[in-house]
Amino acid sequence: MKTAILGATGLVGRIMLAYLAERTWVDRDPLLLGSARSVGQALEFRGRSLPCQDAAATSLQDIDLALFSAGAATSRLYGPRLREQGTWVVDNS
Repeated sequence: MKTAILGATGLVGRIMLAYLAERTWVDRDPLLLGSARSVGQALEFRGRSLPCQDAAATSLQDIDLALFSAGAATSRLYGPRLREQGTWVVDNS
């Protein structure tokens, strides 16, 4: 299952990442997304370092589950797009 966390570098995003690491159904590294200022920040997932990518410049195709914790404005921007392509969106805003 391809997962993504929008707002990955924030406190809630980091907790979401930790929860995903404990779930056996997460069989691929999650896509970590944030704003341009978060690009390149590395977060640990199952002993590996994953870089945060710019949500505005990254393809969001084929994501099965997206977890949002980036604020209401960001959710309004990305939520409808992802839902239209069949992604399950869980929005913490």
